[in-house]
Amino acid sequence: MSKFITFDVRGALSLQKQLEVLRMPTALRRRLLSRTAKEVIRDSKKRVRNQTDLNGNPFEERKRKRRRKMLTGLAKRQKVVRNDGTAATIGFNKSNDARIAAKHQFGDEQMVSASSLPKGNGSKDGDATRRQAKALLEAGYKIPRKGGKGTKKPSQKWIMENLTVGKAGAILRWLRDQDETAKTSWKVKLPARSFLGASNEEVTRYVEQIMNQIKQEVVNGRR
Repeated sequence: MSKFITFDVRGALSLQKQLEVLRMPTALRRRLLSRTAKEVIRDSKKRVRNQTDLNGNPFEERKRKRRRKMLTGLAKRQKVVRNDGTAATIGFNKSNDARIAAKHQFGDEQMVSASSLPKGNGSKDGDATRRQAKALLEAGYKIPRKGGKGTKKPSQKWIMENLTVGKAGAILRWLRDQDETAKTSWKVKLPARSFLGASNEEVTRYVEQIMNQIKQEVVNGRR
């Protein structure tokens, strides 16, 4: 999988339709491809507003509930990054945005090591992170049961709501010092949430509609 994501408008067309587009004058081709690309961007933004993927399925929810919708920032930063009259490409001006978008579009899995977790000395403010919570549970972290009878494993949510970054880091280091077999790395999976692009049928429909608009504009004197 590429580290970046782009969407080539012309590449979604059938060969016959591509040839039809290429027979148009360069200025009209550029106009056609630009408008089509903007329609695709508009649809991508609509998917993000509705939190649905290219197949119309709801995005997989975050493990940690938040009110803010996912991918709203990325959706706003989509651009037509190339249009030379033969092809129009949708992407992002910043390479970091393109990398992040690709991870969300296709899903991603990466190894996280203990050394990459936020460090703390017991006094650092801010809620413990989900990575810290997972690492604590992997290391055997437990809390007293209500009534003082025994201990139990807390949920990741409890850890994030009740421990600071610093305290979680300090506890994690202590637990690892006690257990030489404690896990020091693990996989973190990001589910696919496709939002950028359109089906070949959708792009073909846009091209046909916009070609008819442009033909009418030419008839009316706009070139």
